[in-house]
Amino acid sequence: MEYLVGSHRWGRRFQPQSFTGDSRYGQTMEPVPDIEAERDQHVFRSFETEPGDCLVHHGLILHSAPGNSRVDRRRRALATRFCGDDVTYRPEGSFQPLIREPGIPSGAPLECDLFPRVWPRAA
Repeated sequence: MEYLVGSHRWGRRFQPQSFTGDSRYGQTMEPVPDIEAERDQHVFRSFETEPGDCLVHHGLILHSAPGNSRVDRRRRALATRFCGDDVTYRPEGSFQPLIREPGIPSGAPLECDLFPRVWPRAA
């Protein structure tokens, strides 16, 4: 995995790129810049990973990994997003489609089975 250092602080949101070329996100944000063409203008950090490793990063940091060149082994990943207990549901303008509608109104706290509480609030 390779990260473009500090890109999460640019104040910009880029169009997610699909591995298959089709986009289920629509075209609502600016495209990712041609980072390869300007590699000498950026700082990168990379990490070798092994099966079972866990990487945690800011959701807006530009990151990439080479494709899976193995035909005998599938590449699998799990993305988990955490948020504070003060976050509310705002589907308007969302760029990340949900697996299903959560059944809560816009502006409501994220209190439903689609957004489970990982640990209880401090008393």
